[in-house]
Amino acid sequence: MAINILTMHGPANIQHPKFLYFNPPVDLQPYIRRMYLIEAPNSGIEQFVPAWTSTVMVLQYSDPVYSTINGEAEIVPDICFSGMVSRRYRFFTPGQTIKLMIVEFSPIGFYSLFRETASQITDISVDATRIIPARKQSTIIEALQETDDVQRKASLVFDFLRKFLPRRVPGKLHNVQNGLSIMQEKGFG
Repeated sequence: MAINILTMHGPANIQHPKFLYFNPPVDLQPYIRRMYLIEAPNSGIEQFVPAWTSTVMVLQYSDPVYSTINGEAEIVPDICFSGMVSRRYRFFTPGQTIKLMIVEFSPIGFYSLFRETASQITDISVDATRIIPARKQSTIIEALQETDDVQRKASLVFDFLRKFLPRRVPGKLHNVQNGLSIMQEKGFG
């Protein structure tokens, strides 16, 4: 399958792109809204990412990818976190392909799994090595690079995130989870 798009520089054709999303398994639903897979050949088109309100983890397992989220163009680490972003930024790769898994956390998901507040990463992207040891990062990135099966990739990332599940949910956090569930059921979130 190919996608034809019109750019400022004329028509472009992106061959065999994959843009998929995965709903989290039941045990991760309180922490993760959705996970996205993006795999596409480099179209040579610089992308603009719009502002968003969620905290995300990006796993980048392709040719180097660059982002201007922190101001100047800089290479995106293999795994990084970004909080709410209030402005658009550029995203591009000089390589042949772009391959990303993007985990969108629930409002309490990032803190619950990593014990870090999302306010520390608002409008920036940070290398995950501050939170996740480099050895664990390289293991998941290598596993993503070794398979072409998209369902397997989703399972790998979900299994990776399970390692960060709290042993027991603190009472206050459980109340917040229940409140958020009710709000979503009523259409407020």
